[in-house]
Amino acid sequence: MPKGILFLCVANSARSQMAGGIARSIAPADIKVWSAGFVGGNNLMSNFIAAFVGMLWYFAILTEIPIVEMLMRLGMGKRPAWALLPGRPGAFAVRHPGDPQSHRH
Repeated sequence: MPKGILFLCVANSARSQMAGGIARSIAPADIKVWSAGFVGGNNLMSNFIAAFVGMLWYFAILTEIPIVEMLMRLGMGKRPAWALLPGRPGAFAVRHPGDPQSHRH
């Protein structure tokens, strides 16, 4: 069985192709590189699945900060709460009276 790397994205239209191209340029000659999409083509079902997956990812981004802010209001410490965020902790500011760092972004 050949050794290889598979880059998989929704439609194989950009990200997986770029990752595959970069990997091909730096991978040893005995490593095979593939890029693929799990939803092929430009039909109604492909577009629906891609839009639905994108909506789920975007919903998580919209709700993560309000959920973490609520947990902090309920008493969770800053650092444990920030560990729940997939992005950088300074992406939002929670105002706490008397906290000298609450003005930083």
